[in-house]
Amino acid sequence: MAFLGLGLWYFLKPASVQVASGPVTSLAVMPLKNLTGDPSNDYLSDGVTDSLIESLATMDSLAVIARDSSFAFKGEDVDNARAGTALGVQSLLTGSVEKDGEKLRITVRLINVADGRVLWATETRKASNEIFSLQDEITRNIVQKLKLRKALPDSELSKRPTENIAAYNMYLKGRYFWHLQTEQDLNKSIEYFTQAAMMDPRFAIAYCGLADAYSSLAFYFRPPNDAMPKARFYAAKALEIDPESADAHLLPSPDLSSGMNAIGRRLNVKLTRRWNSRQTMPWRMISMETTS
Repeated sequence: MAFLGLGLWYFLKPASVQVASGPVTSLAVMPLKNLTGDPSNDYLSDGVTDSLIESLATMDSLAVIARDSSFAFKGEDVDNARAGTALGVQSLLTGSVEKDGEKLRITVRLINVADGRVLWATETRKASNEIFSLQDEITRNIVQKLKLRKALPDSELSKRPTENIAAYNMYLKGRYFWHLQTEQDLNKSIEYFTQAAMMDPRFAIAYCGLADAYSSLAFYFRPPNDAMPKARFYAAKALEIDPESADAHLLPSPDLSSGMNAIGRRLNVKLTRRWNSRQTMPWRMISMETTS
């Protein structure tokens, strides 16, 4: 009978549970686990994680650890207390991505590092072609539950980079391979970013991806004079399409002469927070004085 009761609770439990409350001022979004049963869907779980990091990084009242730091724990069986202590945060946001036919199910939990308590948990289900609204709903739930102060208007937070879901999936795959940072994977990322741009020629961050990829190639594998002109070209293209894009402003462009310093002069709230959430990128360390 007890077992039956537990089973009924599992199926009838609400999608969102507030287990405890309290001010949360710092957190790390840990890589969401890919529980789809297909390793090739890692790009999706990583992409949703990136979206959460970038969205939460815009909150005034919350310090969010950059992607590079939290993803250092991807695939490792590390307990929450150890990970949270290593990252120097009060809380961890953990979770998973699952697929049920054409449906996506994303579960996230807010963990208190000090004692391992689950402060809050939620589960969101939507069709896979509703990934933008799914990500927005998760972020909105977190903001409401934690009573976070927004540094940007809702219209900016929910702005969609493209209406073409297929193009967005190509972009996420490109980002996945870009983060691996081998020459082969960077070339593969260029293929995906190019496909994304072809599917939607007004998809500004697809060109941002191309600029990042060529910048990485210039830093690690190719003479800068070979790859950096392409990075500048695609950066300029992204800015032409969307002058307000934070991603586009965090790229090498023809009018920059010294990388980070020049970019720093025109950072606003959105750019600063996006910069912090993305942390380290190879092109930031490349002198923009390299001529094409």
